[in-house]
Amino acid sequence: MCPGPQPLSPPAHGLFTENGYKEADPAESGEEIQGAGKQQRQTSLVVCLSHCVLLSMMRKDWLFNKPVIFLLFFLFPGNISHTAEPQYMVLLPFLIHTDSPEKICVQLTHLNESVTLSATLEYQGENRSLIDDVVSEKDLFTCIPYSLSKSNSTSVALLTVTVKGETLQFRSRKSVLVKNSESLVFVQTDKPIYKPGQTVLFRIVSLDKDFHPVNEKFPFVYVQ
Repeated sequence: MCPGPQPLSPPAHGLFTENGYKEADPAESGEEIQGAGKQQRQTSLVVCLSHCVLLSMMRKDWLFNKPVIFLLFFLFPGNISHTAEPQYMVLLPFLIHTDSPEKICVQLTHLNESVTLSATLEYQGENRSLIDDVVSEKDLFTCIPYSLSKSNSTSVALLTVTVKGETLQFRSRKSVLVKNSESLVFVQTDKPIYKPGQTVLFRIVSLDKDFHPVNEKFPFVYVQ
């Protein structure tokens, strides 16, 4: 239930000009005072309705979702420089699993000339090229899929991203940890307890880190 109309506070100094704002004169006719009171109640009602709608929205969803937040930032950008300089950003996971699809994403903004974008990955003594293209757009966001083979142990890969143009030159070199993918193995039996001589029936399910089935073979299974 929305609270009743509240008396409106007088406007702050400077919001209205001297000719645009005039305080109520008690000596004026009762009709004008009645009209002002009616207008004040209508204004209070509008404020009350707006307050109720806001509370209703907050009860339905206390937190703004991401598109709304983006819209707010878009409508109220704040202090934004009119002379934006070229920038770049590289996104990649800090841990890469072998034999698993991975992605590296590169974003280029406010480019004022054509550049060459290249990304290389050094892993196990091999220099692998992920992308080597010419970018002529002002803004670019692209993701490059890749995967790494299994290694004997946990190792480190070096990723190098280079952007070259006539006047622009960016270079970023980062190291990421590479780890072999580990599967989760679940064994299910048909009985919790067996007597001597009984046949044991079981099945094995292997899942990856995302709990998706993995096609693996188990040549030997020991029951103790």
